[in-house]
Amino acid sequence: MTVAITPQQNQPVPVPRTLVDEPNGLRRWDIDEYHRMGDMDLFDGARVELLDGDIWQVHASDYYRWVPEQYDRLIEAGFFEDGRVELLGGLIWDMASQLTLHTTGVRLTQIALEEAFQGQFEVRVQMSIALPNGMKPEPDIAVAVGTPLDYLKHHPAPEELLLTVEVSDSSLTKDRGLKLVSYAQAWITEYWIVNLVSRQLEVYRNPIPSGTYTDFHIYLPGEIVIPISLPTKAIAVADLLPPVE
Repeated sequence: MTVAITPQQNQPVPVPRTLVDEPNGLRRWDIDEYHRMGDMDLFDGARVELLDGDIWQVHASDYYRWVPEQYDRLIEAGFFEDGRVELLGGLIWDMASQLTLHTTGVRLTQIALEEAFQGQFEVRVQMSIALPNGMKPEPDIAVAVGTPLDYLKHHPAPEELLLTVEVSDSSLTKDRGLKLVSYAQAWITEYWIVNLVSRQLEVYRNPIPSGTYTDFHIYLPGEIVIPISLPTKAIAVADLLPPVE
């Protein structure tokens, strides 16, 4: 089934309040963390303020946007030891706790892709990738060229990525919205959403600079999908989805 996709805006990606308030919404900061950032001179002279757990640019009516170097410094300083986060669109997002349905979906997808690519490429699970415009998301699965040692000193960049996959339940709104826009703008050539809610695979191809994909197809259990980077291998959609009890 093919459907049209509405073009999105360029960076910075607008952030709906409904998305911010989801369990995997923006990272919230307390006053002690805010002061620690100031002591680290993390904002590099920018005028910011802490309001209701969010850091805002003064007089800009927008969230403060982080760059990868600042994000890495926060990680090194131990700010995120209480949970997983990712940098997307210049903003730091909490990642929801993983339910067993989600972890099973991730593992099934990993097994299916490792079998399909048969060691020819690197299948990475919940590891950072490096995108332009201040983004370091952690997709559930990313298939990259090369071997693990090729990424000893850097995260895979768009030109090194063959396929990016999100396994979606509670994160479906973000995966179809902010992440889709970010991946398309970064020129991720193929993006899959393993939709655990509707039990289907959503395949997005042919990105365009406005932040969308011109080719969108839904595959159901009982159907097969062929990655564009591996035209000789068919993957059963049912192999990606946990069975219905």
